[in-house]
Amino acid sequence: MLPNYGRSKGMPVRGASLQDLEFYMNGCKRTLSDPSKARFHDKERQLMAQLEAEIARQGGGGGGSGGGDDGPPPPGDDDAPPF
Repeated sequence: MLPNYGRSKGMPVRGASLQDLEFYMNGCKRTLSDPSKARFHDKERQLMAQLEAEIARQGGGGGGSGGGDDGPPPPGDDDAPPF
């Protein structure tokens, strides 16, 4: 289940949108980088592993973590119209 904050609070991790998964992933990273929240770190690591697994299951993840070659690459500078 997702944490009790944000627009998808309390919803299952499985099936959440990539945008929501990334939102909660960023929350985990913020908590893990804050030493004053050390008591939450184990729980945040577990949630982060679930979020990463769901992102991978959905074929997301951007950084070349397999899959996701469903179409042409995004437009680059060479694709920009001339001015």
